[in-house]
Amino acid sequence: MGTLITVLAALGGLILGIRAEQRATKEESRAVNEEKEASVRDKSAYARRVDFYQHMSTLTIINGSSRVMDMRLVLRKPDVWWDLQALPPCQQFDIPTGLLKSAMSAKEPRVAKHLTDGDLSRLQLELRDPNGRVWRRDSGGLVARVGDWGRPPKGLRVVSSEPWNMGPEKSPYCGD
Repeated sequence: MGTLITVLAALGGLILGIRAEQRATKEESRAVNEEKEASVRDKSAYARRVDFYQHMSTLTIINGSSRVMDMRLVLRKPDVWWDLQALPPCQQFDIPTGLLKSAMSAKEPRVAKHLTDGDLSRLQLELRDPNGRVWRRDSGGLVARVGDWGRPPKGLRVVSSEPWNMGPEKSPYCGD
């Protein structure tokens, strides 16, 4: 009987040891996953402080970071992009879509003939953070990492020397 109790106690200890090891492995795996998620969040910290959204007739671009960001608006079809220069820290600007379309017409009539208001809703903002990472944001959407800044998109490049790009306003939020 004593041997049976000893064997059962050893077996119970073995089972408890295995369960403790499984819990420790799960906890370690959870910690590794949390660390990876935190690392991804940290890498996108600058990009998450840049916002881009479209109202009825206005695009708003906000650099809520305390760093200068290179930015450009990209429209895939037709293949056109607008260099927004380096948006100063803690600044924002509004682009009336009517002025944007008229600026495009003046710079490149060929593109303006085929461009509709619906096309402008497909605009994307590409930005390069201070660490050289390139991110893309749809109007009001999530930030996604893309390849390197590299060469500009193919197609027409319109340098934004328009008044709306020359006088940014203070951003409603700012900070790293």
